[in-house]
Amino acid sequence: AARFVNAIINDNLFTRVVELFSATLAPEDARTGLHAMFDAPADGYWKTHYDFGAAWSTPIMSLVGPGRVDDIIVNIVIPMMRAYAAASSNEAVKTNADALYGSFRSLGQNDITERVERWLMAGKKLGGARAQQGAIELFTHFCRVDKCLDCTIGKTIADGFAKK
Repeated sequence: AARFVNAIINDNLFTRVVELFSATLAPEDARTGLHAMFDAPADGYWKTHYDFGAAWSTPIMSLVGPGRVDDIIVNIVIPMMRAYAAASSNEAVKTNADALYGSFRSLGQNDITERVERWLMAGKKLGGARAQQGAIELFTHFCRVDKCLDCTIGKTIADGFAKK
């Protein structure tokens, strides 16, 4: 986090991200560019330590793995660019943020996405990051708080059981 704050303040990270989203790039090229911006190479003390006093068995190359960079892009960068696009009426940034979001592959599994796949999708996998985030939203606002019958999917499942 400290590296990113430093990059925002001293290396114009925010401006570089806006420029990337303003360019006409294929979503995969945008993702590659963002990975280059948000990779945090390990150096100095942190190249050989993961905690104060606790050393890695072998030196590491990066403080942020590719999966975590994907999480940052989907959960921070894309929403930030959507907000920027709305505030600045920048249609190109909005269009490119939407295209990247829509094309983003699935992120790592978590307890919620696994439950939704198992309970609501009969074991089928969620297709992409957007579907995963939608599933988390659905679970949080309906499943977790026992509002199944207020949810279209929950009603469909309940109706299926009632007909049996």
